[in-house]
Amino acid sequence: MILKQGVKIQYIFREGNQLADFLANHAAEIDRKVEYQSFKELPSTGRKIINTDKQQIPTLRIRTRKINHHPA
Repeated sequence: MILKQGVKIQYIFREGNQLADFLANHAAEIDRKVEYQSFKELPSTGRKIINTDKQQIPTLRIRTRKINHHPA
């Protein structure tokens, strides 16, 4: 979808939204307000997600299909 002024909106699969999911879950787990002022202050899982994203490794969604074999 393209809007005025060259803004483009695309759907992001859940797999591509790992950092937001991690931070939301982390906030719920610690049950208090926390602000990270630097990359080093982030929990290691958050740093790993950011570093993977910086490498521009595509996020893949793999679907499997169950195949039923019926004996002849």
